[in-house]
Amino acid sequence: MSLHSWPKHHGLERIDFVDKHWAPEDFNILEVWGDPETGMLYYGEDHGCYCCQSPFDGQKREDLVLIDDIKVFARTAREWAMNNYHPNTKVITKLGAMMIRIRTFEERFDIVFDAAELIESLDDEPALNDEN
Repeated sequence: MSLHSWPKHHGLERIDFVDKHWAPEDFNILEVWGDPETGMLYYGEDHGCYCCQSPFDGQKREDLVLIDDIKVFARTAREWAMNNYHPNTKVITKLGAMMIRIRTFEERFDIVFDAAELIESLDDEPALNDEN
């Protein structure tokens, strides 16, 4: 069972994902999950074609990357967007929404970070434009 389609089967809760389709059958996705028992956060990246597989088919929880520093993850997410989408403000807005959802999840475990500060840091990079 896919991490994307059935996160509870893997003991996880989906926090959010960003996927910009080039064509209806393609995906290129960055997804974040949380462990509802411990508050630990994980992320994964996947790409492919829906006609052949769904996102994260064949991957297990152990294949995901632990998010142990939210600021490092924010930079990683932005780099992923730059490498995959030459991001515009829409992609950065989606990443900002992801950071807010992560914060909401973490608040259940009394782990708090400044989501607004992280969102601002995503917007600070000079390479942003309004294309696409």
